[in-house]
Amino acid sequence: MHSPVVFSVLSDDRAVAETVIDSGVLSQIPAGIVHVNLATVSAGLARRGRRADGHGAEDWAVIAEQQPR
Repeated sequence: MHSPVVFSVLSDDRAVAETVIDSGVLSQIPAGIVHVNLATVSAGLARRGRRADGHGAEDWAVIAEQQPR
């Protein structure tokens, strides 16, 4: 990684899980890098990502906005 910020724009839980978590990419991102996930994902997947990142929960911040119905 050469940038301190990495953006991903994936379609859903499955795409994020396969591309970022299951592939091992998330666990290989060095400390200090910010990953901005622009996908709409479930709270469960966000928790799974937090456990898989290899840096600890204190490194995570989740900013979410619920869209009006």
